[in-house]
Amino acid sequence: MEALFADRFDDAIRKEKFSVHILPSRKDYNTMISTLAGQQTKDRGYYYLRSRFELLDIAGSQRIVKKRHDATAHPRYLITKEDLFQRILEAHVSTGHGGVKKTRLGLHDKYCNITERMVAIFLANCESCQKKKSKPNKGLVVKPLCSSGLGSRGQVDLIIMESQPDRDYVNIMNYQDHFTKFNFLRPLKSRTAAEVAYNLIDIFTLIGAPCILQSDNGREFAAKVVYELKELWPSLMIVHGRPRHPQSQGSVERSNHDIKQMLIAWTTDNSCSKWAEGLRFVMLQKNSSAHRNLNNRSPFEVMFGQKPLVGLQKTSLPNDVMETEEELAGLLANTTPPHGETDDDDTDFVPQMSPIDDSRLSPQAAGPSPREDAEHESVSAAIAHLRATQTKARSDTDNEDEEETDFEGSLASQMSPVNDSWSSTNADDGVAPSTREDDAISETVDPLTTHVALINTRREEARKGQDKSRSEMLRRTKQRLSPFQVGDAVLIPVSEFDRGRLDSRNIPGVVVEVTTRETHRIGTEHGTVNTTFSRSELLKGDSNIVRDVNPEMMSVRHLAGLHSAHGGQGFSKCSCGSTCSSKRCTCKKSAVKCNSHCHPRNGKCTNK
Repeated sequence: MEALFADRFDDAIRKEKFSVHILPSRKDYNTMISTLAGQQTKDRGYYYLRSRFELLDIAGSQRIVKKRHDATAHPRYLITKEDLFQRILEAHVSTGHGGVKKTRLGLHDKYCNITERMVAIFLANCESCQKKKSKPNKGLVVKPLCSSGLGSRGQVDLIIMESQPDRDYVNIMNYQDHFTKFNFLRPLKSRTAAEVAYNLIDIFTLIGAPCILQSDNGREFAAKVVYELKELWPSLMIVHGRPRHPQSQGSVERSNHDIKQMLIAWTTDNSCSKWAEGLRFVMLQKNSSAHRNLNNRSPFEVMFGQKPLVGLQKTSLPNDVMETEEELAGLLANTTPPHGETDDDDTDFVPQMSPIDDSRLSPQAAGPSPREDAEHESVSAAIAHLRATQTKARSDTDNEDEEETDFEGSLASQMSPVNDSWSSTNADDGVAPSTREDDAISETVDPLTTHVALINTRREEARKGQDKSRSEMLRRTKQRLSPFQVGDAVLIPVSEFDRGRLDSRNIPGVVVEVTTRETHRIGTEHGTVNTTFSRSELLKGDSNIVRDVNPEMMSVRHLAGLHSAHGGQGFSKCSCGSTCSSKRCTCKKSAVKCNSHCHPRNGKCTNK
């Protein structure tokens, strides 16, 4: 092993092409001794050597040392290229395979021509140093999750509150629709899948069930939740998401952090320790807050197409002088409609928005449709036809409830969502920007049609915002994680559960295949890993230290044992619910005693 190490190190040093005076060979070293010991000449090389080095006689042998201004100073020797490997190896081992700085400081006081670059080349070829390399916390996701629309994917997570319970409630369930980022919060009395499923049913019967339910509490937990959902709702068709990188659950994890901070603020402001009561208000605050990935819209706007209303609070009406509907009707009778416009035929005021066709919201839509103009004309024609039908229907009906209709229309004009494109700069002429942009649909249309168009607009904006964030995430990932090619040296991080206490953190390997899903199959000297890895799960090797790849498929745990000098992971654990007296028990079969990690609640165990 040391010979191979030395060969790789010599090849790397040869490629660097250090100058003769920095790293001389033995032949050049003897020539330098002859020059320093000879007569003075006018050669520039002689003056250069005399200005930097001097000869030191040690037991009848002459050595070149760096020139000292004080004769009592400790000499620093000039070593040859042939001795470089052995000298760095001795210093590196004496520091316990320390890093570049530690090894360099161990050599600085004795040798004058060993640079930090030489030490770095040495460490890049040291197998022990590569095996102990720690994986940095990059916080990057190579393949972000994509949601096609509302209800395509839901994420559920639990916030543990057992240290500060509220009566019987000890946990908080956070369910988030992945596309709209809309959160539902429910207090829980336990962490069982049955209670989680019971609360999810309440949410699914309100907004519909997602196609995929994802949870970072483990695939087994998600499967149990789906099973419980099927028991409660037999006709429900839902699947649980496959295991993913923890960062892919980052959206709901970040919302958990925000929810905890909002809950702290709510309990402090209201001097109330019953956090279960405050979850409803915190849920409204969270869903009403602008979200960067939704193009600075709030989840409430993306879900419902308008900002949340709190009674008359967000209207222009005074909310401290009315107590009955009659008072409200009288006040509305004296209220001027928005923008100073009146319409005797239709008292309902709604914002003028261009409807967006649902086909633009398909999963394949990455941008504006190439048939946008044709779709816009067809939608405008449909709305015009719908308006003509509604006008005719109004003319054929009786006007017996005209007073009540006027009251409802005035109230709707006060509480209808206002187009965000309206600004103070356009208030002078009293015409909304949407009216200027599209005269074809500038007249009042069916409020339901307009509201659907407004919801579609918000969701299209949210889709563009998420696409932008996704592109930025991929750009940052590719910038920090360069892609691997076949033949590249890599390191496979081994978890603490798959290796022994004295085993290395990583297994050196080489990329033998890059799949169509941009995952990598890794081969090592003892075998090829039977699973593939994404780019973020692997470390880049400093140099290729794998001689031959064994094509035999095996697990990472098995490979870790083969690379270990101690036999690998010897820890056994069972989850028996019986007496652990037969070979069915993993610990009993391995001839070891059950430990504290085995079935902590089983008091029948006899294998202790």
